[in-house]
Order: sequence, then structure tokens, then C-alpha cells
Amino acid sequence: MAASIRVGVVGAGGRGGSFRQALHALGATVEAVVDIDPEKAEAAKELLQAAHAFTDYDTMLKEGGCDAVVIGSPMPFHVVQSIAALEAGVHVLSEVTAGISVEECRELVEAAARSSALYMMAENVNYDRANVFVNSLVESGKLGEVYAAVGTPPPPPIPT
Repeated sequence: MAASIRVGVVGAGGRGGSFRQALHALGATVEAVVDIDPEKAEAAKELLQAAHAFTDYDTMLKEGGCDAVVIGSPMPFHVVQSIAALEAGVHVLSEVTAGISVEECRELVEAAARSSALYMMAENVNYDRANVFVNSLVESGKLGEVYAAVGTPPPPPIPT
């Protein structure tokens, strides 16, 4: 049996906490969580069934035992946190938006090219069940010729 990938969830007290179902469904082990609010970090540790909770990202990278991180922190932190992980040889799955300036995005691309670790930006809403279903209807031709579409974002997931 293959070893489970050990994941650190960044911004776990907020958006990062929404990754529970997906990570567990994939068989990943949530090894560590990090949030600047100690109470949120501890609550996320329990929710995500993590081994460790941190309030400092760099400490989590050094001591958390993670193979990969899921960046769910506020957008202005995505690039710096992604680059730090890549430089540490830790794989990155980052929420959108990857960066908030062209310069930041260039720095991120360069860091990814230098690293032995992988970087992926997660535009995960494309894979929600409803979106996949509608796409299958369009591809099958059951909706006729689609020339315009409007959608609303799904509600946030409810922790179970």
C-alpha cells in the first residue's frame, strides 16, 4: 500500500478548513494546520484531524512534516507562502488567485521552475458536481447550442 501524502493546510481557521472532505476522500493525511489565530488553529486541528497545529507558517514548514501544503490564506499571502514551500521542497496547491500582481506571478513561476516540488493553482469550482453535470449536458448536445451562460458561486461547504 502506498504511503499517504502528508498535507499542511494554511489558513486552516478560515478558507483552508473547507478542504477537509476533499483531502480525506483522496486518502491524504492532514499532518499540520496553520492559522495566525491560536484558537482557530486548534479548532482546525480537531476539524481536519491533524497531528499538529501552528500559528507560524515558517515553523510549520520546518517542523510540520508535510509533503505538500494547501494554501487557503488570504490572497496577498499566496505567492510568498507558495515560494517558501517550493524552496523547502514542499509541493503546493494554492487557492486562486495565485498572485496579486504580474511581478508576483513572475516570481512564483521562477520559483516553481527552480524547485523540485510541484506547484498547482486550484480553480476547484470547475469540478463541483453541478458544474460537471451541466458541462456533460452541454457536451452531449442536450442543451442545444450554448451561446451564453450565467452562474452564481455555490454556498460554502458545511463541515461534517
